[in-house]
Amino acid sequence: MAVRGVDSGEAVARRRSVLGVDIGYQNCKVALVAHDREGVRLERVASAPVPPGVWEGDRLARPEAVGGIVAELCREHAFRRLGAVAALPIRAAHLRRVSLPALPPHELAAAVRWEVQRFLSTPVEELEIDYAVLGRGGSAEEPVLEVLTAAATAEDVSAYREALRWAAVRLLALEVEPLALWRLARHLDRREAGGGEEDAFAADGGTSARDVQLLLDVGAYRSTLLIFEEDVLHLARPLPVGGRALTEAVARARSLTWEEAEAVKLAAPPGELREARDFFHDLAAEINRSLRFFLHHHPRARLGRLLLSGGGTALTGLAPALGEMLEIPVEHLDPRPLAGPEVPEDVDLRQYAVAVGLALGAVEEGDGRPRLNLAAPRLPSRPERRRRWQAV
Repeated sequence: MAVRGVDSGEAVARRRSVLGVDIGYQNCKVALVAHDREGVRLERVASAPVPPGVWEGDRLARPEAVGGIVAELCREHAFRRLGAVAALPIRAAHLRRVSLPALPPHELAAAVRWEVQRFLSTPVEELEIDYAVLGRGGSAEEPVLEVLTAAATAEDVSAYREALRWAAVRLLALEVEPLALWRLARHLDRREAGGGEEDAFAADGGTSARDVQLLLDVGAYRSTLLIFEEDVLHLARPLPVGGRALTEAVARARSLTWEEAEAVKLAAPPGELREARDFFHDLAAEINRSLRFFLHHHPRARLGRLLLSGGGTALTGLAPALGEMLEIPVEHLDPRPLAGPEVPEDVDLRQYAVAVGLALGAVEEGDGRPRLNLAAPRLPSRPERRRRWQAV
């Protein structure tokens, strides 16, 4: 991809530029997002295939190979002297929204660890745990905090850290993948609305009627469904359906190689790929199952639209099929409105939604919106610095 290199020297000093890194099963994608006086701007995207053997199931088995890919992309596209935010997939990190008493910060952290241990069998000593307070609810007598928790094994977190170390980029944070998509969707909504922002957290605990949005990220082996409204994430759930299943179905039915079946899948006109109908029904059934669960707990919620993201959304006919089956409007989550003149018009930016959302979180930090970082480097506290100095 022929794109212009990053400005260096004084230009970099006058703005904040962050690299979003999305490590997938099939491709590694990076996006450079800058924030200066003109606002947030997507300046560059690039991708490279991930070679066989990097993944063993859901485990990143060869972080050094991924680091080499990111390093090569940085060299080829002049991504220099940058901090990076990488995505931890939802299959490796457990997201859960919980209600906790309104505790002071040091007690809240302990309560989060106890809550995480309730729904995970892995000992908390072997987990990296983080949380973000979404808002307050309850009553004046019994206030509660709505808290989003994330937990991943230290082994998985270490593999992603190692990959970025091999790439020789400065890791600012790891974030769970769906949160990057949620952030991008919110940013685009607010941009379209002219920058207005409202507190979408309802103090009534979710009993008032509100429009909620669905976001479906269709990956190679599985998909992820989010149900959210502005700054409230109600549900983040992995779905056992991915685009590769359709490719394999086409290959079996037509005696084709995987590469030939993938080409047929992407080139078939809408309605002419009979194997796609079963795939669409399976995906819609999984979404409906999650919707029934959500609506059982939020009976007055109104469904707004479904946003599509991920490589699987390149499949012809997916959007109209889901719209008809679910009876809601379907659109693509497209970062194109953020793109500067450096990004070619022929690049499909929908495939870079995760990477763009990751970088957005870092360039917008400090804006007061809920954020959750796993394994983000933190500055030591004053007592900790004093203990280290005394030890020396």
